[in-house]
Amino acid sequence: REVLECGREVMNILNGIGRVLHDNWQNAEVVAVQSIGADGRRCHYLLPEPIVGRSHASLRAVVVRADGTVDDSPPVDPFAETHSVAAAHLNVRRALALFGAGQGWFDLYKVLELIEEDVGGMHTLLEMKWANAAAIKNFKHTANSASALGDAASRHTKQKDAPPKNPISLEEARKLIRSLMISWIGSK
Repeated sequence: REVLECGREVMNILNGIGRVLHDNWQNAEVVAVQSIGADGRRCHYLLPEPIVGRSHASLRAVVVRADGTVDDSPPVDPFAETHSVAAAHLNVRRALALFGAGQGWFDLYKVLELIEEDVGGMHTLLEMKWANAAAIKNFKHTANSASALGDAASRHTKQKDAPPKNPISLEEARKLIRSLMISWIGSK
């Protein structure tokens, strides 16, 4: 069970990276397979499911300068680069795990809270201009509004304020948080 839970935690982070880097990412899940050898030893194997095939084409740029020098540096792997940032920063790991595990209002709001905490507060986040202040305010207002989302989706059931005039959709909320994550992780 420990191996399975550890595998799921890692897969949530990997799914979070995938969702940040690819807007059409499909999550993979971890399941456990156990075998018992003739000597009684147990072996656990983790298999990600579902495996989705994708094709990918890329170009490699080679720059030849006027003086004849050539720059053919290999391209940076954004997945590996993001994973390195996550390995070095706990809040990035936590945010990626939340973003990878779920895309509902609760998880998105928690990701925003982690970004906000990491940069030193909402005021600092807004100064960075990674997103429009009105969009963030509308996201928070919508996420906290039972009138806008219903009791099952809202973070609160008690309605303190009037519902937002133009609540954002869950898809718009996902795009906003993804955009914030891209800028935040890129700043590390």
